[in-house]
Parts: sequence; structure tokens; C-alpha cells
Amino acid sequence: MTPEQEEQVRRALAAAGRTETHAESGSVPPDVAARLDHVLAELVQGRSQSAPAPAGPPAGQPDELAARRRRKWPNVLVAAAAVAVIAAAGGAVVTRGLGTSGADSGTSSASAGAGGSAQDRVQPGAGSAPSASGGAQFAAPGTVPRLRLRTATLDADVRRAAAALRSPAKNAEGSGGGSARATACATPAVPRGADVVDVRLDGRRATLVLDPPAHGARVARIYSCDDASSPVATRTVRQP
Repeated sequence: MTPEQEEQVRRALAAAGRTETHAESGSVPPDVAARLDHVLAELVQGRSQSAPAPAGPPAGQPDELAARRRRKWPNVLVAAAAVAVIAAAGGAVVTRGLGTSGADSGTSSASAGAGGSAQDRVQPGAGSAPSASGGAQFAAPGTVPRLRLRTATLDADVRRAAAALRSPAKNAEGSGGGSARATACATPAVPRGADVVDVRLDGRRATLVLDPPAHGARVARIYSCDDASSPVATRTVRQP
């Protein structure tokens, strides 16, 4: 095929592509069919000149071949258009699928991340819940925080103070083991093994002295901070 003939074929195919809407009706435009017949006739003529002439076909054969070509071209154009549409849409479908999957994955990660952050925020609060003792903390001997006593509830307050100062070594009666703690107030005379601790009585500074256990009980004496000669209150605390 010569370059001129190839160019004619390309033009004919381009014209056929512009008129593919006519393919749906099952017919080819007359001008396109004429050009295709002309190009094909030239191709056949060129090949017949270079090859020995076969036995002549029947007289009605050219018209039948032309009719077949006219019937065949719409089907070819429709098939080519379908392939082009599928090829063009395939990438969009694949991209859309990947995009949706990626979006779902991103949404799940964000949700998981959000769920994980919320859990991290809740856990510290759970660990900071107050204990059964009401949040009170008592330091080791010598660092006991100042206890607050009131005259109206002095019996219960003294029992609470005695429980805070109790240690396993003092559970046995007469075992001693108490210790006098340094106070900021005047320190009264205390027996050996007694507990001495700073307190506040009705908002005023005072000193609480808990004698060693004797016969299942401890005597509690409260002294004013400025006067250690005589207690302002005395209570007896039963040992559990």
C-alpha cells in the first residue's frame, strides 16, 4: 500500500468515526460508503495488477460485496466505540473503587484514633477516684498531718486520730513502742511509749497525747498549745 492510499484509508476511518451515531441505525452515510468503496477498489486494482487474474466472478458479485461491506461497517464501528468506552471508563471505575476504599480506610483509622484518644482521656480519671477512706492520707511517724478536732464530735475525732496513729507493734496490750513526735507547741510530760501529735481543736492549735494501750484502752489528753500543764479535754479510746 502506498502512502497516498494509507492516507485515504485514515481519512475514511476518521470520517466513519465522526458519524458513529449513524451506526446505531444500521446504515453508513452514502459519502462514507462511496469513499470506502473507492479506496477498496483501488486496493483491489493494485493487487490485481501484481497478481495473475483469477477466474472472473459472476456478474452480480460486486454489488453483493458492496452490500456486505455496508452491513458490516456499522457493526465494526459499534464494536470499536464500545471498546473505547469500556477502556475510558475502566480507569475511572478502578480509581473510584480505590478512592472509596481509601476513604473508608481513612475514616476507620480516624475513628479508631478518636476512640483511642477518648480512652486515654478517661483512664486517668478512673485512676484518680477517691479511696474508701475518703482520700485521707497519713504519713509515717514524725510526718503525720495536722488532725482537726471539734468539741462537739470530740469522741469520734479522737478515735479517728488513734486509728491513724495505730501500728501493728502497738496492738498488743502494754507492748509500748510509741514515740513522742516533735510538736510546735509546748510539750507536756508524757509517759514512755505515748504518741504526741499536733492537732487543731475548734480551729486552735493544740497537742494530742495518746498514752500507751493499757487494758484494751488508750487515754487521750488534749493540751492547749500555750499551756502544757493540764489538759483541756480527756477521752478514753477503746482498742479494737
